[in-house]
Amino acid sequence: MVTEPWLLSVAAVAEKIGVCKQTVYNWIYREGLPTIVIGGRRFVDPDSLRKWIKGREQQLV
Repeated sequence: MVTEPWLLSVAAVAEKIGVCKQTVYNWIYREGLPTIVIGGRRFVDPDSLRKWIKGREQQLV
């Protein structure tokens, strides 16, 4: 059984979704993707990422 990490780095989010890191940073700063800052690095909670994506899908409908 593979468990999902508690937090994803910006690079991990980019890889998981198939976009570049700059796109993820744009989502963070311009579109409100929620992050957690630890030691100066930004991380994304996987559950928050799923909710954010679902919210964007609903806006497009």
